[in-house]
Amino acid sequence: MRVPFEGTRDEALQTEADIRKARRPARATCFEKVDTLLNRYLEVYETEHLASGTKKQREKAEHIRRHFGKHLLQHITAQDVEAYKAARLRSVKHTTVNKELSVLSGLFRWAVDMDVLNEQPCKVRRFPPKLTKAPVPKVPSRDVVEKILAAAPARVRGLFRLMFALGLRSEEARHLRTEHWNTERTTLTVTGKGGKTRSLPVVNAEIAAELTTRAAASKSGYL
Repeated sequence: MRVPFEGTRDEALQTEADIRKARRPARATCFEKVDTLLNRYLEVYETEHLASGTKKQREKAEHIRRHFGKHLLQHITAQDVEAYKAARLRSVKHTTVNKELSVLSGLFRWAVDMDVLNEQPCKVRRFPPKLTKAPVPKVPSRDVVEKILAAAPARVRGLFRLMFALGLRSEEARHLRTEHWNTERTTLTVTGKGGKTRSLPVVNAEIAAELTTRAAASKSGYL
């Protein structure tokens, strides 16, 4: 959530604190079921995270809700968590299950912080890294890339070249705007997953020249 503000840093921090306090839901109780507590937890989560992160958290939370929604939070056991893991593995990967379990862990911590529970009902054991580590991506050879570029329509050829040269994701490349290109330093400012921003040097002179030309000619603002 973004709120325009003019004033000092201290005033801005106080305004933020007031907004968070106003958006804080009424105190939950241990007699409310997971279905209700999840809604309260997600409301608080929304005030502390970007909209994109909140959306993903809500999507993961729906799986927790379907499995544990009718439970009282303090009645969830380690055996219940293991049963959830086994059930979800029938349709998704270990990595996905771990991400969903992070919602349950977050709900436990929030419940303790909000004095809904005195302590977490059980430890949420996730799958170890050896089961969730992504395989090393297979990068195409330069010959293959050149063939792809030669066959690609002219309107996206530059996009593909940039993705290969800088290792950009499709979404990162497609959302590049003129203000992200620094002609003097020949660097691109890229916003990736989780809203994280990084600055990348463009060492290929031909690509740098094309970016400068596109930035100057762009009417839409997109490179």
